[in-house]
Amino acid sequence: MKTDTELKHLDLVAENKKASISILIIVVLFALIVTIIELLFQSSLIEVNSSQSHNLKLFLYSLSTLALIFILFRKFNKFRDLLNLDSKQKEDLLKESLKKEEEIIRERILLKTVIDNIPDAIYAKDLECRKTLANKTDLENMNCSSEAEALGKSDYNYFPKEVADAFFKDDQEIIQTGKSVISREEYFYDSNGVKNWLLTSKVPLRDPEGKIIGLIGIGHNITHRKKSELIREVLYDISESALSSQNINDLYKKIHEEISKLMSGKNFYIALLDEKKDEISFPYMVDEYDDPYEPRKPGNGLTEYVLRTGEAKLIDIELDMKLRESGEVELVGTPTEIWLGVPLKLYGKTFGAIVVQDYHNPDAFKEEELQLLSFVADQISQTIERKKYIDAINKYAQELTEMNLTKDKFFSIIAHDLKSPFQGLLGYSQILVDEFPTLAEEEKKEFILSMDELIHSAYKLLENLLEWSRLQTGKMQFRPELIRVKEEMSGTLNLLAQTASNKGIILKYNIDDSITVFADKNMFAAIIRNLISNAIKFTNIGGKIIVSAERKDSYIELSITDSGVGMPKDRIDDLFKIDKSISSKGTANEEGTGLGLLLCKEMVDKHNGKIWIESELGKGSKFSFTLPLLKP
Repeated sequence: MKTDTELKHLDLVAENKKASISILIIVVLFALIVTIIELLFQSSLIEVNSSQSHNLKLFLYSLSTLALIFILFRKFNKFRDLLNLDSKQKEDLLKESLKKEEEIIRERILLKTVIDNIPDAIYAKDLECRKTLANKTDLENMNCSSEAEALGKSDYNYFPKEVADAFFKDDQEIIQTGKSVISREEYFYDSNGVKNWLLTSKVPLRDPEGKIIGLIGIGHNITHRKKSELIREVLYDISESALSSQNINDLYKKIHEEISKLMSGKNFYIALLDEKKDEISFPYMVDEYDDPYEPRKPGNGLTEYVLRTGEAKLIDIELDMKLRESGEVELVGTPTEIWLGVPLKLYGKTFGAIVVQDYHNPDAFKEEELQLLSFVADQISQTIERKKYIDAINKYAQELTEMNLTKDKFFSIIAHDLKSPFQGLLGYSQILVDEFPTLAEEEKKEFILSMDELIHSAYKLLENLLEWSRLQTGKMQFRPELIRVKEEMSGTLNLLAQTASNKGIILKYNIDDSITVFADKNMFAAIIRNLISNAIKFTNIGGKIIVSAERKDSYIELSITDSGVGMPKDRIDDLFKIDKSISSKGTANEEGTGLGLLLCKEMVDKHNGKIWIESELGKGSKFSFTLPLLKP
């Protein structure tokens, strides 16, 4: 630091230097003017005689000399005034100068302090969009330790390219057009990859002549507000989905989509606890590596840890290892970098959990995400439970509708299909009673055969009705066991062989002796009997029916293929619907009730199998169904 005396001395020296330089410049200018006058007279540009030339030259020299003397006199007086100042005046002048400098320095410090402590980001950029000013908040946004580190650098040094591109385009538009931007929403990702929102205002920066030399920007952080708005939107959308979605799985999918708006949702699942079954199910799961988890008994996984404690847990690799070493949890599935699970509760009781996890980024979830997901889970717990009740009510309503349809179908069969054969029987019996003596033997035989067919038809109908009613009321016994397909099927095929032969139909089956299924014998026989009878009914004289069985992964697929009349696709879709099932006459005018295929469908469903049809009009049909290979 220099003393006051040294500062005064330096001030005087500076003034002396200024005065000396001014005098030197004036002398040089005077010499230059004299030279120019001499050159003018030596040239032919001024045409005068020698006497006139001498007088004019003298006049110009005198005029220049007077001007020089006047200027030097003024400079000398100013310099003399400075030298003649007494020590007190010089000291006052110096103090005033120092005071102004201190005020300027103090104002700069004050302005810098204010700018740095304003919670909003304040910055300035040049024409190339490089930082020329950055306050502390702006430095924090860029993850810079000091302003010196940021100055001269652009957004491309600190933000992802797509974000920096948007900033650069916006800044250049302001610089090129001179138009300000007021309160525009922008976003950036901080050093932890968290999305932050700013309400930004930018104005062009101009020099004293009004030329644009850059811009000044202010960014107010509105991340908290945006998150609050987003949470409200997410909860509203989930609530709306609970009312509009067709089933609860659609709601689970919607919950996943909405939570993914708040945080990383690449790996997400919902777990539900059924205390009665002592089972954890995973009705919805999306994961980069693991397949959806099968229902299981509660164990020591992280999911069970949340269900046991009823608390939200944020678990990184280090904590996971500690929990495993202590025996608190065990590894289930692929290890993750970070795991976040929150309980689903209703009336203080935990009934499930929502889990997000990340296999690559250990910073994907922090305390903020834990609090956020916990809040959302508290809100959607009621939504999930409400949706379950809505689905249960809809299911009961559907079951009541089906029961009514079943009742209507039952009475329709009794009123029509069961009545028809008895009407025929009454007709034939009346003829036999009234005209028996006069009837020829061939006529009597024909009537008796017709009555026999009607009796068998009525018996078959009654048999189906009884089976169907037992299924509907749950009174049909279901006793699955391991049976040999060929052995159990042979009896049914032998009974139907004559019926097929009467129409000239070839009935073949190609089944390996070793093929077995886990099924109820009586139901298996009923399924085969109804499907083959149906094939015979709709196959023309001279046609062919093939029965086959093929072993698949964990089940057996059985097929009955005929060369019959086939059916259009719209008819296929209605065959297994009780409200759409319509009986049709066979190729030999065989009667039917439409009950047979419905029975097959319900019996196959009882075995957790599937039944389907492939058919083409005029080319035949293929009825296939599956049964389990072993006991589930």
